[in-house]
Amino acid sequence: MPARATGSTRWKDGRWIARVTLAKKRVALHLATCARRSDEEKAKARGELLAGLATQLTAAGRGDVAMPLLERAAGRDGKALSDVLEAAKRLCSGDAAPVRTLVTFREFAELWTSGALHK
Repeated sequence: MPARATGSTRWKDGRWIARVTLAKKRVALHLATCARRSDEEKAKARGELLAGLATQLTAAGRGDVAMPLLERAAGRDGKALSDVLEAAKRLCSGDAAPVRTLVTFREFAELWTSGALHK
């Protein structure tokens, strides 16, 4: 059984930073909800939460959306944090609706001129 992901936290340049492993790379996340040096316990807890989230998203093959979710989770509290965690849970379980991709101008023009857009 692999060890529980804990990440690491440190006070740097007047703010808390969490470092977690995401797809075999270490990424740093600013913990905006931990604004004071005395927030060390809160920062460690958030670092552990982010490390676990990174592990779950990577294991579920959702590395494509992991970084934006981690950044949001690092900077939110309360309901906003719960919403991010729920979104990650749904993505990992496969319950999330597919994201509609945007088309480029060229693709739009081809759809227009081919008549596919009209159909």
